[in-house]
Amino acid sequence: MSGTLGLGSSQGIGAYPLTPAKKENISSRTRSKSRGRQKPPPETPSPPGSPPPEPETQTQAPLPPPPKMSINKKIPTLATRLDGPTTYPAWARSIEKYLDIIEIPDSDFRVWDVVMGEYPKPRAVEERAPTAADKRTIRMWKDADAVALLTIEKNCIEDIQARIGNCETSASAYQELQKAFEGKTTTEFGALVDSFASIQFDDRKSRIPTLIIRYALRTQ
Repeated sequence: MSGTLGLGSSQGIGAYPLTPAKKENISSRTRSKSRGRQKPPPETPSPPGSPPPEPETQTQAPLPPPPKMSINKKIPTLATRLDGPTTYPAWARSIEKYLDIIEIPDSDFRVWDVVMGEYPKPRAVEERAPTAADKRTIRMWKDADAVALLTIEKNCIEDIQARIGNCETSASAYQELQKAFEGKTTTEFGALVDSFASIQFDDRKSRIPTLIIRYALRTQ
């Protein structure tokens, strides 16, 4: 068949003749592909004695600053709750250990330092208006004192919570409980032994239980 090209021909597709426009379109695509497959230019050799080129390093983005430690506002329930003189020693140790691990932002102090008075409440400078830094320092101290006071209150039974209900700071609440319960058991026992030993009894044949009953009756 004249005027037609086979499927394998380089000038046409199928059994249809190629028009001049199609031939030009195929030629332009072929030239574009040839330009896209061009080899890169050869590298220029370094002169003798020159140091080898340094490998390209990728510039890494700067790391973000470490987050600042903030005061933990979640008040925990410690292992020991204060219910009287017998639990006070273990309770006091738990309170100190917990509050001493909480850092106060923008300072070298811990929350326990506020309770012990080693970090007193910051005061505004009277000669000038408080700056943003002054306000932040006072705010951080108040937050630390509130965390300490709430921790103390939460880890006491209700009767003792009522005892420190009017305390405005953690230091005053802790001092109130310290005054009420620290060393109370030992002191009361010692006073009991001293008063018992000072009583004079007429009968030396009586047994100890009998003497204890007589002592109880005399002290009523």
